[in-house]
Amino acid sequence: MPDDDNGVIDVKDFIRQTLQITSYFLLGAIPIWMLISIYTTKEHIIYTLVCFFGSFVVLTLIHMSHKLKYQKPLNWICIILCYGLMTVGLGTFIMNTKLITTMIVVAVTFMIWAAVLFICWFLINNWNYPHPFKLAAIAILGFIVVIVIFALDTIQSWKHTMDAALAVLLCSVVILMISHVLITYDGSDIVIKDDTLLIAFVLYMDYVLILVAIFISMIRIRNFHHLDERD
Repeated sequence: MPDDDNGVIDVKDFIRQTLQITSYFLLGAIPIWMLISIYTTKEHIIYTLVCFFGSFVVLTLIHMSHKLKYQKPLNWICIILCYGLMTVGLGTFIMNTKLITTMIVVAVTFMIWAAVLFICWFLINNWNYPHPFKLAAIAILGFIVVIVIFALDTIQSWKHTMDAALAVLLCSVVILMISHVLITYDGSDIVIKDDTLLIAFVLYMDYVLILVAIFISMIRIRNFHHLDERD
């Protein structure tokens, strides 16, 4: 358990502080993504994979270690490391993209992300929502389905493989985000102020994953449009 001197925080204050920290994450990341998309000229997808993998590894270690999760300043250092890896990783993924395109993708992703948070609020206040851990299991199953779709594509090629995988990926991320919010709400009687940092980063990570799916979808739509023009 966390240290007692951290104190249990009121639910409203917890939500406010979590969203405030998440907004800082987003406001800090957007200029970085813009600069990378403007000034980089070569593809570095391997950097994207390395950064994302590193961020997920550090995040896993945080969840497994009490010290990394609650001991200051170690928890801040770990979260900032996760944040930096995730932000730079996404930046290297959307590089070589026009600034206006990047801004559109960032804005559309934010609207979807905000809509999912609204759905969470609606479920909490108006529905006897499903068990959040079951939702998380469904989301994990969705990620496995994405891998299976790509594996099957190596056996039998299908032109809509990427479209199906993106649809399942986006749905899985949304379900995972909803389950994470509901799990946090179920444990709201024991959350403390230091938990806001970790939960805010997870919400930011959900935003990044949604952005990846939206960005790839945009590229797919643009490619189909170019093919139609040629025909």
